[in-house]
Parts: sequence; C-alpha cells; structure tokens
Amino acid sequence: MRDNRRYIFDPEKAEEMYRLKFQGEYFTKITGLVEGLNPRDITDVVDLACGTGDWLISLISTYPHMRGVGVDISERMLSYCQAQSIDQPRLSFQKMDILSPLRAFDDNSFDLVNGRALFAVETVSGWAQLFREVHRILRPGGIFRLVEPDVVASSNSPALEKFQFLEQAMLHAKEKLPSPHSHNIAPYLHGFLKEAGFVAIKKRSWLVDTSFEDREGYKYMKDVHTELLARMRPLLVPTYISTEAYELLAKDVERDLNKNFMSMAYIWGFIGAKP
Repeated sequence: MRDNRRYIFDPEKAEEMYRLKFQGEYFTKITGLVEGLNPRDITDVVDLACGTGDWLISLISTYPHMRGVGVDISERMLSYCQAQSIDQPRLSFQKMDILSPLRAFDDNSFDLVNGRALFAVETVSGWAQLFREVHRILRPGGIFRLVEPDVVASSNSPALEKFQFLEQAMLHAKEKLPSPHSHNIAPYLHGFLKEAGFVAIKKRSWLVDTSFEDREGYKYMKDVHTELLARMRPLLVPTYISTEAYELLAKDVERDLNKNFMSMAYIWGFIGAKP
C-alpha cells in the first residue's frame, strides 16, 4: 500500500499525466536541458520521476551521443514515454520507486542524474537517502541536476494567497515541506547536497511572470495553483477549511484571475558534482 503522505495526486490518473506534461514542458522552456553543463562530458543519463519523459526525450534527441534511462512509479506515464520514444534506441524507461534504494543501478553508472519537482514525490526526511543513492550511481565527476518550483507565488489576489496558505499547510502535513510556512524545499537542497558528499555546488533561480498578460506563465500558474484547487478539495475539506468556506474561496480565486491579475514566482536550480 502506498504511503499517502508521498503522493499528492494519483500518478495513474490521466489528468495528472496531462498536468505533469505541461508542467515539464514549461520547466524545460524556462530552465533549459543542461544549461550550465558541457554536453560533451555527458554520455549516460537517468531522469528520476520522469513523468511523461519530455525532458529526457528532448535531451537525447538533441545530443545523439547520449543514452538515457527514465524511471517513474506510474505505469501510465511509462506507457506514454515508451510510445513517444519508440524510434529512439538510445532511450529506455522502467518502473522504479525512487523513494527506495536505486538497486537496479550499479555504482558509478551515470554522468548525469536529473530530478525536477521531486518535492511532489519525496518527503522531507527521505531526501538524505535519495541523495546518497544518487551519489552512489554517479561516476566521479558526474552531476546531479535539480529543479524545484516555489509552491507560493506573489500576487495581487488575496484569495489565491489564502489558498496557497492552505496548500502549504497540507504539504507540510504530508511531509513535503519543512514547515507550514515554507515556500518550497529548495533552500534546504544545498545543505542536503553537501551532506551527501557533493562538491562544486551551484545554485540559480528563474523569476517567472505568471500574470494574466503572460499567457504561458499564466497557464502555468493556473495549472500549479487554481486548477489544483478543485482537485485538492478532498485533501483540504474539512481538515483545513469548511465546505462552505472552500466554495467561497474557489469563487474568489476565479474572480481575481482577471485581466488585472499580477503574479510572479520562482523556480530554483541546483547542480552538484561527485568528486
């Protein structure tokens, strides 16, 4: 049985696959494929919790000398990945729970391990084990690349800010965030990387315009927050909010998302090297 703290939404649902596909494509547009790295130093790549596999498929298509493995817990996601990469012999996908030791991989197997939005899968207490396993499967000089989004955006919508407060509390209860006031797990990742033995750790951030005027950023904001409002109802009601208050909040959020809506959010990036 799955630990319900680990999965915010059922990864086998079609709507979750579509959400993750858009989110993944948007992350790639903002953060790139291997920005800041030398592709010539990379041959073997593994993408953790790869979702619909778009990042890995794009990477291997762009760099013909690379080989890639995508792993995910969802059979639906993996079936989609395999269908999309049927003409890519340098790509493979396999079912794997990254919350357990990565025993399918030998020591010193990869040049690059990629992970994006892993907070949605991992618990706060589980990052240390995951980072140790990534360190083990990387070759000396190999790179661990991480991309993590803020779960809180700054906006001119009081209703959205209230929803984000509830979202933070729920994510903390599921052990996704260190405290009910945390914006994301990202500020802690530098320390986790260092403790796991990574060196030459670098960090950067991207400020994303999610206002009404930026149509793609606005869609990302709605995907991450407002469209999740309806899907989070069973998680929020009645533990964090009453049914009546929830209905009012949903209406207020929808009302605020007009042509005057302004919002900005951060996406964080980290890379660490195995000595």
